[in-house]
Amino acid sequence: DIAADHGGFSHVTLSDGRQLSADMLVVGIGVTPETALAEAAGIETGNGILVDAGMQTSMAGIYAIGDGALQRDSAYGIRIESVHNAQDSAERAAAAINGHAPPAVQAPWFWSEQFGLRLQSAGIVPAAADDVVCLRRPGKRADGFSIWSFRGDELCAVEAVGDPAGYMLGKTCLEKGLSPTHDAVTDAAFDMKAFVAAK
Repeated sequence: DIAADHGGFSHVTLSDGRQLSADMLVVGIGVTPETALAEAAGIETGNGILVDAGMQTSMAGIYAIGDGALQRDSAYGIRIESVHNAQDSAERAAAAINGHAPPAVQAPWFWSEQFGLRLQSAGIVPAAADDVVCLRRPGKRADGFSIWSFRGDELCAVEAVGDPAGYMLGKTCLEKGLSPTHDAVTDAAFDMKAFVAAK
């Protein structure tokens, strides 16, 4: 239970009766997908409602989109929780329902503004992978840079801080299936834009 005092947060009471007080309460909503309705209908679930590339569940004619959907054959193996994914999965479901070809696959991407800095990422760094190599690429601005993550020689993610150009180039590489060499990424003089345009 959550208790308030004088219009503000006071403390929480845990299921074992202990009380914890704090100056602030942060509530995370949506971390665990709600699959009870799908399960009750006999739809296959895991860490989300399992869907194919067209967002159709294991029950013909039933679709799931957004944060609660987990694509069976996704290269990432996780639910993608972002506004972009909600929009993309809705477009995929609509195309499948109407018998149209699905839209082109885009790398999952995220962004945030924190303390005057824009943070952007595309792709997913594999969890618990000990063979991931992360390389820093300087940005065009003095305070900007990007981190390019590789699994072997294959680019899997780009994370940028104050470097929108680096982010866009990395995202384009991911969507085109391009993997620049490790040396090219760390070489500030390497023309990444020309590399992407030539492919």
